[in-house]
Amino acid sequence: MNPPPPPGPFIDVAAGYDEWFAAIRASDLALVAWGSNSVGQLNVPAGRFVSLAIGINWGVGIRDTGQAEFWVPHRGF
Repeated sequence: MNPPPPPGPFIDVAAGYDEWFAAIRASDLALVAWGSNSVGQLNVPAGRFVSLAIGINWGVGIRDTGQAEFWVPHRGF
């Protein structure tokens, strides 16, 4: 898998369509992503996150402030 998974531990992990994955790193609450980058999935936003969800062509994280942040072309939202 290119790039390979980053070291954990994680507080949340999700798997998306087209072989990509995202997680929230426990040490700093940062989003990390790995696998396919066919539509920019690996270009995660900086900051601190407490929850995430990913799908076919979208990714969304909930910041520690409660604000939702999308980072993949989220057609249909």
